[in-house]
Amino acid sequence: MNFFKRKTKVEEDWAKFNLIIHTIKEFFEDLPDNSNDIIGYYVQVLQNETFKTFCKFCLKFGVSGQENLLSILSVLIRKVPFTPEESQLFMEMLVSHSEFLDWVLNEDSKCKMEILNLMYELFNGSKELMTKQYIPILLGAYRGTLRKSDRIIFIMLKMFESEPSQTSFYDFHPFLWGKAAANHYSLRSDVQKALWRQPRIGSVLDLLEDHLVLNTIKKYPVNISLNSTSCEFPLIDDTANIYDLTFLIPLFTLLLAPENAVQTYRFTKNGALSLTITALSSRDEDTRSGACFVLSRFYHHVEARQSGKDNQLWLRFIEAICKGMAVMEDLKLNRFQYDTRALYIATFI
Repeated sequence: MNFFKRKTKVEEDWAKFNLIIHTIKEFFEDLPDNSNDIIGYYVQVLQNETFKTFCKFCLKFGVSGQENLLSILSVLIRKVPFTPEESQLFMEMLVSHSEFLDWVLNEDSKCKMEILNLMYELFNGSKELMTKQYIPILLGAYRGTLRKSDRIIFIMLKMFESEPSQTSFYDFHPFLWGKAAANHYSLRSDVQKALWRQPRIGSVLDLLEDHLVLNTIKKYPVNISLNSTSCEFPLIDDTANIYDLTFLIPLFTLLLAPENAVQTYRFTKNGALSLTITALSSRDEDTRSGACFVLSRFYHHVEARQSGKDNQLWLRFIEAICKGMAVMEDLKLNRFQYDTRALYIATFI
């Protein structure tokens, strides 16, 4: 362990380090999964003080930038039946590390990726760990794109959403993300106080960046399912600059709920309507249905406006789209998803 603690710049030492880590990781990956005939062996390992020291060591130095150590822990969490108390201790040690927030709130890096992998394995293995205190961290680390780190965060957020009574997930509605979430929820101070300052819907829409919206219109993959749990899209270039519509379409549905006061011009100005139209070009039926539902809610908000010179323009525009889809043959499997006119419309909006 003294070898790992030394901060060396010698290439030979780093080669030794990576070889040792790779060997240890392979050993743990080859361990059999949890089964009755192996549980007793795992229990003996967990009670070993050297093993506990090794795990603490991996956490301490892994979050300090030696991310390969964190990958070992992720494999261990997946393979070994840690008790809820032990998993809780792991999580507390992870988030209390002095460099934890610096890594997860910054842009993409290998260390951030491994930290998120470890958090996923802990939450997946011990559902009772999912409490509201971690939601601001995930939202602050999230960028809303198709990059792998964002997809892992999105999957964790969906896990939290599936247990709303335990996580108080909807207390964080309307769901800021990125730096805005980190600032609003005051991640370095008290999250509870921040929940009393609910962000405005306009503040969420303002997070959409023009260049990402345009890039999404041009490059969003039409074959991604709205319910996809995949973390990687190897055939897609530039995932860091493409918004994830499996996150945004449900978000727009929440923002446009009938009880919300929505400034409809901001929905069009900030690119939310353009992204919704883009989702209509998907090959996935659920994505197209979700986009249609967003259009329906947007229509009713525009219709309810007492003033606005563009009201009739947007109403007729949405009606034209709906009528066009309705007359197409075999609507369920229609060719609208292949029709590039949807992308042209989204671009000019």
